[in-house]
Amino acid sequence: RALVDQYCGGWKRGSYHPDIPVEPAQQGARENHIDWPSPTLPLIDIAFHGPAYSDTSKEWAALDALATLAFSRNSDLYEKLVVREQKVDSLNANMAQSVDPNLWEVEARVKNAGDLPYVRAQILETIKRFQDQPVAADKLEAAKNRRRYAFTMGLDNSQSVAAAVARYVALRRSPETIDKLYSLYSQLTPADIQAAARKYLTENNRTIVTLTGAAEGGGK
Repeated sequence: RALVDQYCGGWKRGSYHPDIPVEPAQQGARENHIDWPSPTLPLIDIAFHGPAYSDTSKEWAALDALATLAFSRNSDLYEKLVVREQKVDSLNANMAQSVDPNLWEVEARVKNAGDLPYVRAQILETIKRFQDQPVAADKLEAAKNRRRYAFTMGLDNSQSVAAAVARYVALRRSPETIDKLYSLYSQLTPADIQAAARKYLTENNRTIVTLTGAAEGGGK
């Protein structure tokens, strides 16, 4: 403590605020394809511009919950594409925690390049279903419980606790944001999920990128 006081005791809090320009809204759907020079399984990534992390607005939490409901291992689409049809060997979605607006993404690794259009259609149809129909209340409740308990069970040693707290302190400069966020999760309703899907997961806000490796012939 004496060394800290000696070398850092005179530090004063700064007043600098970075001037970060707001990214313009995307105008229209975008698509691109990457021909990867090495052999690899085909990939498809479907991304939408989303909001920044928030512990006061339900939108970020709603999109995070939607990723679990629609594309996690317990989802209907995962059971269809990965388990039953075995066209995909990896399917996931996420909404990264960031102080700046970030992307809500769905990524699938496909076993055969010829199935890319089919997998793409299945993902987009799933998103549209959540826009058109409110999710069942019991499924939403299960997703909220899973999120809360998974976070809690991960706090099983000093290192994991420190890492979790540091991640959230970086977002809001206070560990209290954890309680605020999970309070928002507990308040989520099917209408909140549907509203977030309708607001952010739109065609004009969408970018799709596919990748195929040399072994797949480089086709889209």
